[in-house]
Amino acid sequence: MRRLFGILFLLHLILITALVIFVTVRGLRSGHFHTVKWYPPLLTSTACAAVLSLLWQWLINLSTSKAFKTAFWLSPLLTCAVALFLLTIGSSVSLVVGIAALLCSVVLSLYGCWASPRFEYAIRVLKISSADSPPPKATSLILLSMLVGFLYSCLLVTGVGGARARWDRFAALFITIILLSLAWTMQVMRNTMLASISRVKYMYLGYGIDIDAHVALRDTIRHLMGSVSIGSVLVPVLGIIWGSARAMRLIAGKDQISIIKHFFVMLMFLDIFPILKKVSTLSSLVAGDTDEFMFSCANCYAGVASTLVMYGNRWGFVYVGVYNKGFMQASMDVWNMFRRTELEILIDSDLTGSFCFLSGVAVGAICSLLSGSWALAVHKSYTTELSLYAFFIGYFMSRIAMAWQQACLTAYYVAYAENPQNPRFDSTIPTRIQELQRVQV
Repeated sequence: MRRLFGILFLLHLILITALVIFVTVRGLRSGHFHTVKWYPPLLTSTACAAVLSLLWQWLINLSTSKAFKTAFWLSPLLTCAVALFLLTIGSSVSLVVGIAALLCSVVLSLYGCWASPRFEYAIRVLKISSADSPPPKATSLILLSMLVGFLYSCLLVTGVGGARARWDRFAALFITIILLSLAWTMQVMRNTMLASISRVKYMYLGYGIDIDAHVALRDTIRHLMGSVSIGSVLVPVLGIIWGSARAMRLIAGKDQISIIKHFFVMLMFLDIFPILKKVSTLSSLVAGDTDEFMFSCANCYAGVASTLVMYGNRWGFVYVGVYNKGFMQASMDVWNMFRRTELEILIDSDLTGSFCFLSGVAVGAICSLLSGSWALAVHKSYTTELSLYAFFIGYFMSRIAMAWQQACLTAYYVAYAENPQNPRFDSTIPTRIQELQRVQV
């Protein structure tokens, strides 16, 4: 299976390159497409994504606490700005996307309010796990990955433009294939860095052995691309299922009152509370049965998600990089080890993944505003699509850059689970586990 996926990924790169060349040559022959007005905004925003991602890395190393908190309040604001920008364009597509972005900004704001009590621990463990700034060779890996991500994004941007230039019944299909390829390849780049850097950190934390970061990357590319490719498909899908299960459990559980309070506080500022007051009165008539039904559904769905996440989680990339295990086997071994050491409760409340996600959203939103504003000034009909493409690229570029922080924390937890008595670990994790257990009781 690993060998098959490795070959499939390489074959996909060859085929997508051929497709990009074909649609670009085919599209540029059309005289109805304004290449000067379409390509510069998107290519500039792609370069901006790389610069912003590296700048964000510098800010995290400079002050982890400020960067962490900034991501949680800046991301909703920038998402709201993108939503308002899209709503002003006036097209039907921009209206739908703008409303969706506005709802997302509200959800992200609520999530930040709910997660704020956990900031202190999340910042502390992130500082400890990445106590040393990236060594010179690891820094060069980050720069290399950003350069490759930038060049690959530019290649696919030319393909999207070519498909857009000659719009026919196949154009939407070509663009969809190119965007799916971009998503998978960016995930593979990020997870290649994750497996390589987590191996370096794990060997140092667990055994005091220093491994050259370039050697770790070379070994990953030579021997582990099949497992990384499988994980790059499974982790996003199972992550969505796991995250939605946690959300359902929160809504149906005891924390729903807190969430609803935050929600109504925000609605008061939006001046639509009087409208919802009548709705809430009506809904309270059936609240009892609905709560019981939601609680049972949430428990069932959470049980399914807990089983599925064993077979595909980002923590498995540590064992993929260190022991050359298959991704699914590595994920199961790590998750079972978390359960034995009572770390599952801590992993369930981890905010590092959210921090990386919100950082990606913030960078993507800035790129979207840059590309969209430029397009609005030169050719309004391109505005919506260029804004969306820029967000897509900016998000993934940021996630590649954030692989360093995520790899450090992932290796830290796995190394601790293997040997909690290791003198390199302080009392941060045991103390936090005790706090969470007291809260649950």
